[in-house]
Amino acid sequence: MNQAAMSEHALYSVAEYGWDDAAFDARVSWRAGLTELAGGRAEVAEALEVFADLNTRDERLHLDQAPALAADLAAVRDRWRTGDTGGAVARLRRVADRLVTAPELIRTGLREPRFAEEAAAWLTATRLWGQALSAAVPMLAAVAGQEADAADRARARVEAAMAEAARQRDHRLPHREHPVRVGDGVLDAFLHELLALCRPTG
Repeated sequence: MNQAAMSEHALYSVAEYGWDDAAFDARVSWRAGLTELAGGRAEVAEALEVFADLNTRDERLHLDQAPALAADLAAVRDRWRTGDTGGAVARLRRVADRLVTAPELIRTGLREPRFAEEAAAWLTATRLWGQALSAAVPMLAAVAGQEADAADRARARVEAAMAEAARQRDHRLPHREHPVRVGDGVLDAFLHELLALCRPTG
């Protein structure tokens, strides 16, 4: 099996469905499987939820990419558009912090270390996209404060983190020919929106 340890979570739900299909609740089983992977540690299970959400779309059963993250970023947009710049910046900071910290919690906190080994490229990409969001926090704050130079410096950090995230590869088959995708169509689209909003002054 390709990436067998990463497949345990899906197999957990398959087993629960096979045991009692009438009472099966996909969302409850999803969370229970992540808690099992985390060895019952709440903070590690929360990190796995963040990571699993980023990798939800499979174009078969799950058609919405990163639904929890998409909802969070939509809330950031709504607050910004209604003039609540402080609320938008604060919400974005919380989202970014979750993405930055989740990979290390997963690497060090799972009962099955092979999961982190198999997911290494995706975990690194998650951290880098989180760092891009983190750099976007001062960028938004600088735009709100009309601090053009600070916005330009933050923009450069956003672009650098995005470029590094896009370079990540898993060098095993069947993934080696393609870039690692994390929250694609959600994270990248949101950051491109912010970059368009915060155009350089030079």
